Amino acid sequence: MNTFKTIMTIIFPFISFPYVSRILGVNVIGTVSYTESIVNYFLLFSSLGISAYGTREAARCRDDKSRLGKLVTELFVINLITMTVSYAAFGIFLKCTKNSYVGLMVVQSMIIFLTTVGMEWFFVATEDYRYLSLASIVCQLLALATLFAFVKNPRDYIIYAGVVVFATVGSGAVNYIYISRKIQLFSYPNLNLKRHIKPILIIFGTNLASAIYLNLDITMLGLMRGNNDVGLYTAAVKLYRASTKLLGCVSAVILPRISYYLSQNLKQEVENLVTKAGNYVLMLAIPAGLGLIAVNQPLIILFSGAKFKSASAALSILAIGVVFATLNGMLAWQILVPFKKEYVVFYSTLAGAITNFVTNILLIPLFGIKGASFTTVLSEIVVFAICIMNIKKLVQIKGVFKFIYQYLVASGGMLLTIYFLAYLSMGELLSLAIDVIVGVTVYFIILAIFKNNYLYEVLELGMNRIKKKDKM
Repeated sequence: MNTFKTIMTIIFPFISFPYVSRILGVNVIGTVSYTESIVNYFLLFSSLGISAYGTREAARCRDDKSRLGKLVTELFVINLITMTVSYAAFGIFLKCTKNSYVGLMVVQSMIIFLTTVGMEWFFVATEDYRYLSLASIVCQLLALATLFAFVKNPRDYIIYAGVVVFATVGSGAVNYIYISRKIQLFSYPNLNLKRHIKPILIIFGTNLASAIYLNLDITMLGLMRGNNDVGLYTAAVKLYRASTKLLGCVSAVILPRISYYLSQNLKQEVENLVTKAGNYVLMLAIPAGLGLIAVNQPLIILFSGAKFKSASAALSILAIGVVFATLNGMLAWQILVPFKKEYVVFYSTLAGAITNFVTNILLIPLFGIKGASFTTVLSEIVVFAICIMNIKKLVQIKGVFKFIYQYLVASGGMLLTIYFLAYLSMGELLSLAIDVIVGVTVYFIILAIFKNNYLYEVLELGMNRIKKKDKM
């Protein structure tokens, strides 16, 4: 169910962005993305490291409702305090900068409140993916309906910004009501907020560094090159992040499971889970990254329109980072955090942020969106190198990379097929569809020839589910 939620989260921009990019245009899209990158820093300060920390700690005590209720209450109180401080700072920022996009940024800032009261980390920790998925899907469908009904010209950019917020965290208020019915909130004496501060701040430092190299490129592009470059870059980044987010759902569910296994001292189960998740990630991320390179131009045109065609080069560069970004999500948040190695995640992310900042200063003035794309990939590689060196001390990971040669060979066969198909004279949409279908088919046929264990495991799982449905 969580996978379906993630797929719907990916589908939303794939449906909405092709529409709004043609309605709003490059400059307006750039403006919305630029102001959103600024609001995200205030969201970051409001959230601290509560999401990852809360997921880990709640997963450890989810079988004890009293402990769970007290933990959630303590973290929620902390989050309410940080949200208030963040909004105060946001108000001062708007007043001091005399920003011409005040209305737009106020609407975008609603994500701070809805993220706080929504407490999605609670549902991840308790593995209540059914509710989380249904709530998210309903919000996204309502957001799409609102988008098509009310966004008709470039002046409707504030409505678009509101739609994006609602699609992302619109279920926040309902989430709070649902949680308060499952556990008791604010009914515990002697709340101990202090015990959470240090680990939360460590994760916050990591999130801050991560936000720098995820958002700084857009902010610096806006300052150094203007909104037009931001608009072009946004088109490439949306496809890049959609890919990494979809691939990330493969490993996202293992954080609460690993935390639970560690609390029960089941180390062999942890190693098996890491090996399996790592192979699933590589099996999908390697062909996804190379596939984006192969179809970058028709994909950009289809996704954003002909005016965004020059963003295809940026997408080709970003595509290299798909494998590293997806692996980093697993290594940092799904392995190191459950092992309580937040400081390693912090140092690795800080190194990535510094790399991003320095190279952005050097490359954006010279190469624009291509330079920003390169710095993003370089930052992901730096983070990967540091994470992998530290994880080797915690868990055996040789099995994760045991079959990487199979994924590379199969991806090579897929690329050759796609490049051969390029000589056929077809329309862009038909050509893209055939490239994807035939390329993916060739990829999995080659893996089947290798008799890849994890491919057969997925096929067996799918067949078993089909058989169960037939029996019902």
